[in-house]
Amino acid sequence: MKKEIPPILGIAIILVISVPIILYLVGKVTSFSEMQTPVIIKTEIPVKDDNYYFDLAIKLDNVSLCNKILEEEKRKECRTFLVEASHRLIEKAIAERDFTICNSFLSQKEKDDCFYQVGIELNDISACGAIQDEDGVKICKAVISKEEKFCEEIQNSEAKNNCYLTLAFFSKNSSLCNKILIESPTGKDSKILCNAIIAEDPSFCENCKDTENCYLSFAQFLKDTMVCDRIKNPEVKSQCYLLVKNVIYEKQK
Repeated sequence: MKKEIPPILGIAIILVISVPIILYLVGKVTSFSEMQTPVIIKTEIPVKDDNYYFDLAIKLDNVSLCNKILEEEKRKECRTFLVEASHRLIEKAIAERDFTICNSFLSQKEKDDCFYQVGIELNDISACGAIQDEDGVKICKAVISKEEKFCEEIQNSEAKNNCYLTLAFFSKNSSLCNKILIESPTGKDSKILCNAIIAEDPSFCENCKDTENCYLSFAQFLKDTMVCDRIKNPEVKSQCYLLVKNVIYEKQK
């Protein structure tokens, strides 16, 4: 006759066997849930205020970002810092007679402008070859070699006009002004500007459609800040002083 197992002892045996299994399974579920819990990384979105655009303009060496600064004095400070830094780098390249220093600029446009200025200042046509813009290369070569054949090779009408205009100034040849294509959008103004800089007379600009831009370009060619005073728009006037002499125009109170 078989002995019956007491109910209490049976329950105890079941608990002894099942509890470790249950605890094991609970541990697995807990660890799995912990693994599935997503990690939330908090990131701060920068406030795009004047300080943000000032720092970004300096970091990227991009003067156009200064225009996003609302406070006038801080906007001027931003522009001045970048323009002066650019001039110092160009002056260094000229002083060391090494146009490869221009590669220190971040944007290709600034590099090309540097190669152009250094090439003309040093009368080094090899600097033109470092310019990436094809029309810019031809304008650079035309100015240094004083040969208009490079201007004739340019297809873009605006670039061609700029070539004749610049060559006319550096070679003091007013006949080149007549080669400017007046059919282009800025052709008439370019021709007036060309004659103005040859005659060294800014009053010619009064006949331009965009008089302010004519004064700005005239001042740049002749390095004459007095012409900047003819500009009425304070932003353009400030730009004129910066480009010509690194002088900040203070708006009259």
